[in-house]
Amino acid sequence: MVTLKDEVVVSCHNMILKYINPTAHAKVTAIQEADKNLRRIEVSDFEMYGLCENYPMHFGAIYLSQIKPLIYGAQAEATIAIGFDEFIAEKVFKDTRTNHAR
Repeated sequence: MVTLKDEVVVSCHNMILKYINPTAHAKVTAIQEADKNLRRIEVSDFEMYGLCENYPMHFGAIYLSQIKPLIYGAQAEATIAIGFDEFIAEKVFKDTRTNHAR
């Protein structure tokens, strides 16, 4: 969810399966929708709310959009406990099935 002056600008959820897009996570989609709806890219006066701490992709999107602050409910340890890996970035670069290189 993205807010501006305590008003909800956009509320999203993961759209990965709907859009057949592995980058369509809720936070990334929320930034895209906020930009589109308000017709502006610079959103440093917005606040973002999320369920959990961010993955590297989320950090990148939030950093580039300049949203401050991010308020979240669960720390990374909670997502790791249910099967998500905190070292996802390292796995991307070490996985020989990808075309990523250092």
